[in-house]
Amino acid sequence: MSTTQLGQLVSEFVTLTALGGSQSMIQGLLDDDNDSQPGNKDSAAAQLSRHVEAQRDAWKDLIADYRSLAPPNECVSIADSYGQAVGETRQMVMEVLDHLVRAASDPSSAVSALMSMRGTSGNRIDVAAKEADNGIQAVCVRYGESKWFSVSSDVGSEFSKLASDWSP
Repeated sequence: MSTTQLGQLVSEFVTLTALGGSQSMIQGLLDDDNDSQPGNKDSAAAQLSRHVEAQRDAWKDLIADYRSLAPPNECVSIADSYGQAVGETRQMVMEVLDHLVRAASDPSSAVSALMSMRGTSGNRIDVAAKEADNGIQAVCVRYGESKWFSVSSDVGSEFSKLASDWSP
């Protein structure tokens, strides 16, 4: 889900920056005056706001589904680590969404905030993801099973690179 959402964010970010990085052009895109233009049923600001809320709701649903079943006793620490990785991934995606919304009124500050996030997922996501992955490996070894998947860590590095390469 985070990969899909970040892909959508990159697309929106590129669309905003394709306007030349001009704050007035971006603000014009988000002005409610667009409501009165023929064929424009909704303002870009309202559309973006609904998009952000839909992403928040998707994460709430995912986390609720994850928490709906209790793990077996021997997997509680794995579930806790994985839950932390998912929760932090959600939080970071929401932070990126918030910065994207802020880019409409203050693109330079939003890009600075995005750049400051760069490299922070190691402590926030990667450590917990690695703990979960190691725990799964231990359970597989205990039961003589092959571990055919890995718990991934930071999926946002490409977005971070895009943000750092862009300057308003």
